Amino acid sequence: MIPQVIEQVMGTLVNEGYLNESRFAQQFAHGKFSIKHWGKLRITRELKFRKVSAYDIKLALKKIDDATYLKKINEISEKKWEQLSRHSTQIRKQKLFQYLAYRGWETHLIYEQLDRLTAS
Repeated sequence: MIPQVIEQVMGTLVNEGYLNESRFAQQFAHGKFSIKHWGKLRITRELKFRKVSAYDIKLALKKIDDATYLKKINEISEKKWEQLSRHSTQIRKQKLFQYLAYRGWETHLIYEQLDRLTAS
């Protein structure tokens, strides 16, 4: 395509709301949280990698409900903890920490999960 047509098409897409960084960030955050079970740190890192503005990242993370966020980490922690049942408690703790940290969950939340799971 010639450059003038590309500019015109891009301008139309932006004006009509099809190319919208805020909408992309919100949909990305929601999808990665609900489907891949990523935490806020991983979502932030991936959006920064895609050169999304800090304002749009913050807005996207605000859309994730705090109660739902805590419920999700509880669910995935318990599931992973059960999967690791054949290992010793120390190994289970290490593996669960690595699993959650890789997926971008905050360290203080991971430690809370470890304390909760080892106490029971």
